[in-house]
Amino acid sequence: MAKRVLIVEDEASVLEVFEEFFKILGMETTSARDGEEGLRIFLEEGPFDLYLIDLKIPKIEGLVLANKIREKDPEGPIFVFSGMPQLDKEKIEKIPKSVYFKKPVTFKEISEYLKKFNLIDG
Repeated sequence: MAKRVLIVEDEASVLEVFEEFFKILGMETTSARDGEEGLRIFLEEGPFDLYLIDLKIPKIEGLVLANKIREKDPEGPIFVFSGMPQLDKEKIEKIPKSVYFKKPVTFKEISEYLKKFNLIDG
């Protein structure tokens, strides 16, 4: 069975690139354009094997969304992306099984953590 990824990203072009990347890896993607939609999808269709969340998204901020997901799903890794400073990294890394990525991020960086969490073969 394919691994399932929930992607929450408000920039359409970035969302499309992530969707294509995970599909190439054989993963099934579900996408949301804001935090409120991401939370709704999570509650209706979760849990997922991986959560990819942009920190600065409309309606519910990415950090708040990550914490809400973690409350109900203690297992799925959460990858949070931000162009913001170190302060965000410290807040994000307090969430168990979460990883902070500073934008721009490379697929190599993401792949290393996918291997670490046994989501792809290494």
